[in-house]
Amino acid sequence: MPDTIIGRGFSFLLAKPSFRWNYTDASAKLEDICPLAKKQGFNAFLKHRNLDAWMQRCL
Repeated sequence: MPDTIIGRGFSFLLAKPSFRWNYTDASAKLEDICPLAKKQGFNAFLKHRNLDAWMQRCL
């Protein structure tokens, strides 16, 4: 079964690793997104909406 990438209100199927990203201006916090991402088998991270180099990942 292909993996699913989920981001800000949409998803699509790929035969590649799965990621979940959230933007910091959407009030997302690592402690909120990491448990669900891990349960679903996703690599989750936070980014600034301007897509600069800043990023926080779930460990």
